[in-house]
Formats: sequence, C-alpha cells, structure tokens
Amino acid sequence: PAPLPPCPPASSPPSLHIISHGSPGTIYLGNSTLELNNLEQYRHHLQQWQLHQLLLYGCQVAAGDAGAEFLQKLHQITHAQIYANPNPTGNAAKGGTWHLQPIVSPSPRPPVSPVGELALSEVEGRSRTASPRSSGDPSW
Repeated sequence: PAPLPPCPPASSPPSLHIISHGSPGTIYLGNSTLELNNLEQYRHHLQQWQLHQLLLYGCQVAAGDAGAEFLQKLHQITHAQIYANPNPTGNAAKGGTWHLQPIVSPSPRPPVSPVGELALSEVEGRSRTASPRSSGDPSW
C-alpha cells in the first residue's frame, strides 16, 4: 500500500480530523479506503501518528457491527480516543450532523472541532453533489 503521511509534530497531544466520505466501517480516502480488511497493512503508519484523538467526519463510519469492529481495531492500533458518526455527516437540512459521538475511549466531553458550525455555514448553503460511490445519494 501507499505510505500514509506522517502526522506533524505538535506541542500538545495531537488530534487528527479526517473529513471524508464514509460507510459503515469504511473511510474513503481519495482513491483508497481504510477498512477492517486492510488496517493491518497500514498498522505501522497508523502507529507512527501517535495521536491522542482521531475524529472521523464520514457518513455512518461508526454504524452497525462493521463500524464498531473497525473503530475498535483502529483504536487498538492507534491507542487514540476515537470520535465518529453512526449517522449521515454534514448539512442538517439534508439530514446530517457535524456532531461526532465518542466511540472508543471517550473523554468526558467531545472536543470542539476546528471545523465549527460557523466555518461551515457557507458550505451548508450550497447544494452538495453526489459521490461516485454513493449511487446518487446526496449525503456525504
């Protein structure tokens, strides 16, 4: 597999926010996927990130048994607190939400995303286009 980029050094415990398309137990990253079937291939790279928190903004990544198993395995590899969404992610008018749920090793309060509601107001006002993977479904 192609190498994943290193997480940049930080003075505080690092958090990584991934905004992507998703489905239960799967994150779509460009032309690739990160899913239960290939996590072991990326183990070394994921461990090098040394994350405190991993926030996954992708529709239904945490949904169902597939989502739970994927996120548990991802936590075992990264040791990060993981926040994800079992529901559609995105524009509330389209049935989505930007509020992530603590999935694995939650802190007392979910972190505030730097991609806050105000920063997304312009994006939410626009029509979203369907993903090639979504078969016309306008949710992200």
